[in-house]
Amino acid sequence: MRSFLFLPLLFLSTQLHAQTFSSSPYSSAGLGEEGTLMDAQFAGLANIKGLVADSNAVNYNNPATYAFLSAGQPLVSLGLGSRISSYSMNGATNNATVAGLNQLVFAFPIRKSFGFSFGTNTFSRKGYNLVTSDYIYNDSVFYQYKGTGSTQRVFLGLSYKLVNTKKHQFAVGVNGGYLFGTVSNERYAMFQSTASSGGADEKLIRLKSLYADFGLYYKTRWEFKGVHQIMLSSTIAPQQDLKASTEYGLYYSSTDILNKTTYDTLQYSSGTNGTIRYPDNLTVGFGYTYSPDMSTGNRDRMYQLGLYTEFSKTSWSNYSESFENHSSPSFADGSRFSIAFQYTPSIIPLTKAEGSTFFSSIRYRVGYYNQSLPMQSTSAQLQEQAATLGFGIPMANNKKNNSFLNFSVVGGMRNDGTATGMKEQFLAVSLGVVIGPSFSDRWFRKYKLD
Repeated sequence: MRSFLFLPLLFLSTQLHAQTFSSSPYSSAGLGEEGTLMDAQFAGLANIKGLVADSNAVNYNNPATYAFLSAGQPLVSLGLGSRISSYSMNGATNNATVAGLNQLVFAFPIRKSFGFSFGTNTFSRKGYNLVTSDYIYNDSVFYQYKGTGSTQRVFLGLSYKLVNTKKHQFAVGVNGGYLFGTVSNERYAMFQSTASSGGADEKLIRLKSLYADFGLYYKTRWEFKGVHQIMLSSTIAPQQDLKASTEYGLYYSSTDILNKTTYDTLQYSSGTNGTIRYPDNLTVGFGYTYSPDMSTGNRDRMYQLGLYTEFSKTSWSNYSESFENHSSPSFADGSRFSIAFQYTPSIIPLTKAEGSTFFSSIRYRVGYYNQSLPMQSTSAQLQEQAATLGFGIPMANNKKNNSFLNFSVVGGMRNDGTATGMKEQFLAVSLGVVIGPSFSDRWFRKYKLD
């Protein structure tokens, strides 16, 4: 029966590249917006990704975390994301909504010090549709600008604990992957008096390249009037030259420029190979958790409080595209600061804690982040601020199952800080499920024969 569950999941993974994951006009430059729609595992914690490491999370953003999964209990993670946006500029407004599958990832812990993972997730996403008009040559001309497509990553990650004691744990990890997919920018010009005749051009970038990133994770634990833990994390994606190719076409239609079957080709070039210099990214994170001493006997009050912060920086000013007769977009360096809190009323399984309820086992998450995005308007760099709320809900109320349902809501705003620039208000809703086998179905354990 479990095999039938994985078959549709595998099918869904093949559909990732066919979806439109963005509705932002700022996705027009380069490969589009970086990363997936928000993942429910991390979005509730202000999009903090490097610090999430436990037995019921699949953190493909920090490969060092694979070694912290429960030995013998593999996980599969499936995420769905959506974003509702409202754009405004100079009194004009527009609404847009996108939704899709973010990632499908499998993680396998082996013994107590080694873990590996494989799967697929979105690497970049492009999607916009803008219309403007003008009056030239005694006729009205309508211009339409469209962008579509996404690029995906298929990866295999490995993690190993170099230090694994009761008080100290330190792990390193690496993800090696393959990037593929196509993004396109299209432009149309239509004359009103001639029933949609006009011209069009289309530029495509096809990505086919290897890609790697690295992770570090350290955790220390001590007991003094309670149980204290400190977590330190770092992820590093070095600057890499990605292999890609471009296509360009210039077309004319005397009947319907929006119908490609009516095109007359004026100019076409394909298979122009080159490279995209993708910038380096560095994140560093700090986390602290506290829970009361279990020896006090108050097992029904064994709560846990957690504080998490993370800073990331990406050198987007180093981004460049090296193709013949092709100009590179200009970006500014990006950064993000996040702070979040998590509260679990009871960390003792419901079957063990007296007076516990279902709601006491839920992980409640709130956070806030502020980031500088690489896109720039004519006058300033784009900024984004958002508040986050999330819940981690166990799907089985006992310690014998690591399955979790994650839900998050993020509300925020993007603008360039000027009165005349474009402003986006957005609401992102994400849902994710992490599925693990029950204790009786544990993998990689030794069986004793009588």
